[in-house]
Amino acid sequence: MGTLFFFFGMISWVNSVLIPYFKVTCELSLAQAYLVGFVFYIAYLVMAIPSSMMLDAVGYKRGISYGLFVMALGALCFVPAALTRCYALFLTGLFLLGIGLAVLQTAGNPFVTVIGPIEAAAKRMSVMGVCNKLAGIIAPLLLGYVIIRPGDAVLFEQAESGAELIGGLPREVVLDGMVRRVIVPYLILAFILIAFGLYVRRSPLPDIAGGKSSSASEKEARRSIFGYPYLVLGVVAMVCHLGTQALCINTLVTSSVSLGTDIAQAKLLPPMILFSTFVGFALGTVLIPRVVSQLTALRVASLLNLIASWADLVFRRGGP
Repeated sequence: MGTLFFFFGMISWVNSVLIPYFKVTCELSLAQAYLVGFVFYIAYLVMAIPSSMMLDAVGYKRGISYGLFVMALGALCFVPAALTRCYALFLTGLFLLGIGLAVLQTAGNPFVTVIGPIEAAAKRMSVMGVCNKLAGIIAPLLLGYVIIRPGDAVLFEQAESGAELIGGLPREVVLDGMVRRVIVPYLILAFILIAFGLYVRRSPLPDIAGGKSSSASEKEARRSIFGYPYLVLGVVAMVCHLGTQALCINTLVTSSVSLGTDIAQAKLLPPMILFSTFVGFALGTVLIPRVVSQLTALRVASLLNLIASWADLVFRRGGP
């Protein structure tokens, strides 16, 4: 399961590098470039409920392998997309990656919650968070190293200026060569995902039955999801959590480049931010529930984020 959450992070957080990269190589407007994040996360909205139905029908273990295979198909879409420099194909691949991740997360999160004592569920999720954010640190660095090279800042400037010659070569030749740098890493990713999907199918990982833990009286009393107030509050928490995290990570490189930062340096910023979340999850594995309860940790984290958000507003408005 830790490896699975590592894949979550590896796929999710490289978008911060892809957005400015596709903007230049596929000759996009800023709005078009941010479709990378849109199609990736809209897949969660499209697939969330269908994935839960699928998992109930085929089981969590088989569902995880299906999700990995769909992600591999999405990664393979990057090959024809890069060969033709077709942005629509890139978006199709990202959408398939998002669909696969939606299936995996629908299966993975409850799996981690129920495979041990409930009072230590937050600790297990913290361990998964460590795996996820570790991948978030490593993956953008690796992909950035492969597709963005030290001299690319000058080439990017020439490409965005509309010059017909970039680095002394025809514009189309240079852009074709740059965009094809994604082929090898995504081919490798596809093969890894297929191999891991086959391994999961044959692994000793136990299966769990979806939706069968509630008693008959509880099901009768709660016919709607709104009968579970903690679930509704959890949705609000996840919107705040993912919204702030994805907004920060996905816009960081592009906004830094627009302020004059070399793209070779800007690509290092998302891993730095993800390192701080890695530290937070690592603290959770040590402190919960031995030192602080899950509820106390939630209260402290919420208070710290409110203070940080307030401080950000103050500084942005020219405060002290």
